[in-house]
Amino acid sequence: MDKSKKALQDETLQGAAPADGQVAAAASAETPEVEAAVQEEEAPAEDPEPLHLIVLAQPGTEDLVKRIWEKYYDLPLRIVPFQENDTLVSLLESVMAMEDVDKMFTVIPANLVPCAPVRWSELQTPRADDLGGGKFTFWGRVPVCFNKDVLVDFLPANDTLPDEEFVKAYVAGIMRPDLVSHHYGNFFTKVLRATPCEAVVIEGLMRKRFIYANAVGWNAISDLLVQALL
Repeated sequence: MDKSKKALQDETLQGAAPADGQVAAAASAETPEVEAAVQEEEAPAEDPEPLHLIVLAQPGTEDLVKRIWEKYYDLPLRIVPFQENDTLVSLLESVMAMEDVDKMFTVIPANLVPCAPVRWSELQTPRADDLGGGKFTFWGRVPVCFNKDVLVDFLPANDTLPDEEFVKAYVAGIMRPDLVSHHYGNFFTKVLRATPCEAVVIEGLMRKRFIYANAVGWNAISDLLVQALL
């Protein structure tokens, strides 16, 4: 090898980083990604959002009720089948044992479904259905918010009461409820017949916040609920 070629080779080798240095540089270049991956692995898992909502559904309606609620309510919820001979007291005893249900929770009667987005905060307000003529109902058509700390004492002391009287005593012991009605306001439209007026139901879907239907009413409007809400 002549002198000029050897000098050029020596100059090239001197300008190159040592092998160890090249590996270190490569590792250094990858550091941000590596560190991010390590931090992601080491980051503690976030606690799941507590469950605040128990949504009751008549047998056979669970899937549609679930789809509607999940569209308009963005927090966890649980669908529970509820038949006419089931009691609220028995349900509450079961919910008290559910560790994933938060201290404050609301029970949605079967089958009450939203027509617009719903926030957890508004489901904590006590309400009663104004039937007219000075008559009100506290259970079966409006959401009811319960507190496990209160139920610990209230439930065993009142578990022989019918559902309506149980809820009335519970709600009245907390605060005066807001009154809602099929005939005024925009809280809900009630569908209680097998042949409801479709125009009234459509108006409810467009203007009210909820639709409530008993068993025969639900069968009459289920297709309309799918078309309008899903």
